[in-house]
Amino acid sequence: MNWVSSITRSEVIHTTLRWLGTVASGILSSAAGMITGIMIARALGPEGRGELAHLMFWPGLIQAIATLGLPSAILAEAAHGNKNRKDLVSKVLMSTAIVSCLDVVLSTAFFMILMKFDERYLVSLVYTAIILPAHLLSQNLLSVTNGYGEIKTLNIYRIAPHVTILVCSIFLFLFGILNITTIMSTYVIGTWAVAIIRYAQDFDTNFTSSLPGSINLIRNGMFLHLAGIINIFRDQFDKFIAVTLLPFDQIGIYFVAVTLATAPITVTIGSLSSIIAPAIGTNETYPDKIECFCRYSRVSLLFGLVISCAFVFILPIIVHIILGENYESAISVSQILGISAVAACIRGVMNTGLIVLKDWRLQSSNEALAFIALAPAPLFAYYYGSMGLAMVTLFSALVSLIFCISQITKKFNIPVHMLIGSAQVFKNDFSPFISILRGSRIRNY
Repeated sequence: MNWVSSITRSEVIHTTLRWLGTVASGILSSAAGMITGIMIARALGPEGRGELAHLMFWPGLIQAIATLGLPSAILAEAAHGNKNRKDLVSKVLMSTAIVSCLDVVLSTAFFMILMKFDERYLVSLVYTAIILPAHLLSQNLLSVTNGYGEIKTLNIYRIAPHVTILVCSIFLFLFGILNITTIMSTYVIGTWAVAIIRYAQDFDTNFTSSLPGSINLIRNGMFLHLAGIINIFRDQFDKFIAVTLLPFDQIGIYFVAVTLATAPITVTIGSLSSIIAPAIGTNETYPDKIECFCRYSRVSLLFGLVISCAFVFILPIIVHIILGENYESAISVSQILGISAVAACIRGVMNTGLIVLKDWRLQSSNEALAFIALAPAPLFAYYYGSMGLAMVTLFSALVSLIFCISQITKKFNIPVHMLIGSAQVFKNDFSPFISILRGSRIRNY
């Protein structure tokens, strides 16, 4: 295989604009989320923020698990050439209805058990029952949008809930009524707003013949969800340890640190996960798909190194200015979690590519190792608090990323420097951009 990229001028411009649009929407979403998080942190304080995290942890975990892998199955089917959009959307809507009913019943039973230990979980029960159907509907329909490469539309819908929540939070903050109950209400409003607006786009879909296809879509989703569940538990395990072992003030510190660490990282590196699926899917031959996969993987690694360095130095200034001395202990925790988020996002880009390439076993093994590497988390959290938890999270992210890179190179017989980059490879990758900036003629290279 010729591992030297052959990118034309139009491909460079098209890919760049799609990525910049995704990054721009991510910046707006993260900015809205950051402002909302800052208002919540300042209004509630570390202890109140910890109590909010305690009540919202299980609803958030249930929302992630309750998808049953449908978004990944929908994304794969759309990206691999299902040209009948109405047929796919019909299957998506029917499967969403089936899964939503099942999820609401099971989550209600789960919270009834938790309420025997803490009656405050009644708030979590009501919140989950209301938000879960909207969350499933919006996520599944947005996977259709992503799979068909409608990146501009996808970016708009991703901004919408964050902006809605921000507007509601500002109103509540100014009137001095920003508390746990009203905060959870803003998330319900934001999620339902996106679900309703996105559904209106395909309102004329015919449901009559979608049941067999919907069942098959659910079956495919559950198969894909094996890796997804491992990823979810790996991603949420540190938070689970925090809400079960740490006091409310330490929980608040840790969750604020997570917000500060993940927001800027997801904007830049995480945005590549949104465009790698349609980018790989547009290639006709398997070697071209592998080449595209390698290109996105090494670019994400390069961005990760640059962003990690900038993040470590800038974060202390942000915390001092915006959050104040109550959250100074979150600085070092955020720095460690930021580097961890970079490694996790890079692995996420690679895993998204593996989904499109239909190598689900390798994806599952990557996430399984990341989860296993979190085993020391309870011990470190018990003795070292939020800092110990952050250190274990970083260890897990780095070990699983190294394993992911090594397995991909062996599986696809890819030279290591083509997956992680080298001076010559990056020169080939970025020479079209440099040529465009210089105004020179672009040639295939």
